[in-house]
Amino acid sequence: MVKLFGVSCVCCVFTASLSGQIPGKITAFDVPGVATSMPEAINAGGAIAGYYIDANRVNHGFIRAAGGAITTIDAPGAGSENYEGTTATSINPDGTVAGFYLDTGASFHGFVRASDGSITTFSAPGAGPGRFQGTIANTINASGTVAGEFIDINSIFHGFVRTADGGITSFDVPGGEGRTTVQSINSEGVVTGYYFDANQMAHGFVRALNGVITSFDAPGGGARNSEGTLAYAINAAGTITGQVVSATLGSHGFVRAPDGTITEFTAPSSGNFTAPDAINSAGVIVGDFTNASATGFGFVRQPSGSLSTFSAPPNLGTGIYPVSINDAGVIAGYLYDATRNVFHGFVITP
Repeated sequence: MVKLFGVSCVCCVFTASLSGQIPGKITAFDVPGVATSMPEAINAGGAIAGYYIDANRVNHGFIRAAGGAITTIDAPGAGSENYEGTTATSINPDGTVAGFYLDTGASFHGFVRASDGSITTFSAPGAGPGRFQGTIANTINASGTVAGEFIDINSIFHGFVRTADGGITSFDVPGGEGRTTVQSINSEGVVTGYYFDANQMAHGFVRALNGVITSFDAPGGGARNSEGTLAYAINAAGTITGQVVSATLGSHGFVRAPDGTITEFTAPSSGNFTAPDAINSAGVIVGDFTNASATGFGFVRQPSGSLSTFSAPPNLGTGIYPVSINDAGVIAGYLYDATRNVFHGFVITP
């Protein structure tokens, strides 16, 4: 059942400039009556999709309109026990939301919620029906094409692309050893993500609309378990951002141009942990980094390479984690409140 709260849930507003401070006006929000709200994506109109966790530790999706009204999303068949429920992961310019849910048997299924509120659930062919198997929808583009991964009965991960008419194509990155993870799809239908090889080293990949897959590695990535290159987001031009990880050098951001050129970067005072999360059509990147005390800070990186950092306003939280940016430069993410050990959503308007 979809429930419309119909109210703005603004907690506080803080206005500042760049040079170490919030890059605009920040509005913190919570879904009414819950402690933790986690935005995942923002669309061109400023609508935010994400999820919240209720008192029974069940997930529910939500859409927050640009004006502040919040609508809850519960996919048909979603479970109502610990860690089950609905997670909204992406929203396109039309307000169509994609995501996944865990049923009562803890199996994953994908869903698409149209702007009129109707929900279509789906499972990729070959997805396993068992516990923590199934279909995970991570991203949706302007044409309604959804991408993600599914987990088969052998707990092997495969990528998939689902067109707006419901047709599903599965794929595996060569050499992926059953660990293909899809993170982002752009307006042209190009997909990016990462996979793990036989040594559990991560490699980035980009899959063209015609199905051709190109893998890549950012310089400096480690060659051991869970090290390597993790691609997280792709924009309309085909520029990709993500992390390169090694045990000796830590975690750094990277930008991969459409011609394959890779530029690495690190946020100042990051303590060797920089995590880009999103990139808009202009090539502006947002993400988070930590310092030696493991406090979360945000950053904005311009296409020129200049990088500005900011911290959470002390009246709102102890850590700030941007997760998405639209073409107008509006940023969405979440704040960590250490006093209560909960998360609040936020939106920053330039």
